[in-house]
Amino acid sequence: MASGLSKRFGENKLIKNLGGKPMIKWILDSTEGVFEYRIVVTRSKDVVNLCEDMQVPVLYHEYPGRNDTVRLGLSAMPEGIAGCMFCMADQPLLSSRTIKTMLTVFNNEHGIVRTAYGDVPGAPILFSEEYFPELMNLPQGKGGNVVVKAHLDVLHMVQTESSDELFDVDTMEDYIYISYVAEKR
Repeated sequence: MASGLSKRFGENKLIKNLGGKPMIKWILDSTEGVFEYRIVVTRSKDVVNLCEDMQVPVLYHEYPGRNDTVRLGLSAMPEGIAGCMFCMADQPLLSSRTIKTMLTVFNNEHGIVRTAYGDVPGAPILFSEEYFPELMNLPQGKGGNVVVKAHLDVLHMVQTESSDELFDVDTMEDYIYISYVAEKR
């Protein structure tokens, strides 16, 4: 998911250099070769160009809400997939190891799988196909949390190794912090 407008950041944060590469490349690298299919859903022409250069499937749109991004992403998936994980492009330190652990839990438990650090839930979230109809019909401006809250009985939490994996970059101060943390890795 790369459809934010970076209003609080002041410029397109997803193409901003972080540790020698555009911020969005961090999540693309973490998901490379992990999924059968992936797609970037964005409102940024710069992100489209970057994804095309990297040969990553990308869907450009001009819709306003999170629900639109979810709907468009699901609509672009092939028929018959068992689940769909929604990863945020502004969450650069999410590890491939965490993503793979989520897939292992999903393969054993199904339902909904979400990251957390301690008691703090985070993204990404992986949904079983039975929740796709609800995700396709989210209220305007709402995201997958609406579905998670309606199905807490099938929610499985995967703990991240660090709270930084759940950290998303919204402001320049966030960027400065995450740049420091990324440099230490």
